[in-house]
Amino acid sequence: MAFIERLGTNRGFELGNSSQFSFSGAGTQAVYTTSTAEGSYAWKINASINSLEAADVDKTILTDAVVGVPGQRYRFGLYAINLGNYRSGSAINRLFQAAVSFYNSGGSLISSSDILNYGTTDIMPTTWEWYELEMDAPALTATIKVWAKVRVWKVATDPAQSGYRYMGVDLFSIKKKVSRGAGAVYLSDFGIV
Repeated sequence: MAFIERLGTNRGFELGNSSQFSFSGAGTQAVYTTSTAEGSYAWKINASINSLEAADVDKTILTDAVVGVPGQRYRFGLYAINLGNYRSGSAINRLFQAAVSFYNSGGSLISSSDILNYGTTDIMPTTWEWYELEMDAPALTATIKVWAKVRVWKVATDPAQSGYRYMGVDLFSIKKKVSRGAGAVYLSDFGIV
């Protein structure tokens, strides 16, 4: 049994850009070169607030979708690092999260499963760590994405409170389990049907 990588050539940002990824949320994001898990480039996502009012800011990075097969075994992973984590008061809530999401042929979300999840008081390592999840794709799966997210939120307070979470990510992975003979190459292993 072996696993074959399904993501494209830029899964570790070695093109120096975010091609093959998309973003959502009001936080910020940028290429990151101060340290990497592998190669010369990684990516940084940031969420921060400083407010009297209730606030909720997040930033998510998502891989491009790959073709998924219901019931097929997959291994999902990424490197991640805590690049910043602060809160000035107890009203500030924070999240580091990465997960895999499965979608049906109409593009609707079927389910998501966490690869990593560090809540408000959890301590995420400040060194690059590999996070991995192995599981079968659920019924009706047509496409799969892996994503990472930082989020900071709070209720209204007086005085203002502030907080942030910054996360580095590198070398996203979606691997499909195959049980074929050594050396065999099948076009379906690469999403060509």
